[in-house]
Amino acid sequence: MSTRAAALADALQQAHETFVAAVEGLSAAQWQLVNDSEGRPLGVLAHHLGRGYGRAAGILQAAAAGQPMPALNWDLINQGNAQHATEYAGCTPAEALDLLNRNGAQALETVRGLSDAQLDAPALLFDGAPWTGQQVVERVLIGHVQGHLASLQATAAAA
Repeated sequence: MSTRAAALADALQQAHETFVAAVEGLSAAQWQLVNDSEGRPLGVLAHHLGRGYGRAAGILQAAAAGQPMPALNWDLINQGNAQHATEYAGCTPAEALDLLNRNGAQALETVRGLSDAQLDAPALLFDGAPWTGQQVVERVLIGHVQGHLASLQATAAAA
């Protein structure tokens, strides 16, 4: 494991643990609160992040292997998020936490296994823009967790 990959994995693990603790601290009423900025209940938001870990780990693995990246753009992502919110509106805390922890562990393992060359290698990702493996880890994994954590905490605190 490269030193950079280890540092990125540590940052991801810290963000993950903070998010999981926030989810575990939600009351039943807070679980159902709709987040104004994201338009979905906090429970769905937690499940969304768990699912996102698995997808991001898959993207990282494909990029590290030099495979073509999936065609992604914000329209597709927003459509997928809306569909997910409908499908998982009734998810339970146990389901979301299981998914968060399972896919979070997979994402951490993937990040820890990256070499410096894989962190530096560009892959065409969102709308064909080049992203390095490190940018994917920082923005799609760590940034994703931190953004949703802030959103979740603000909504829960306002209740």
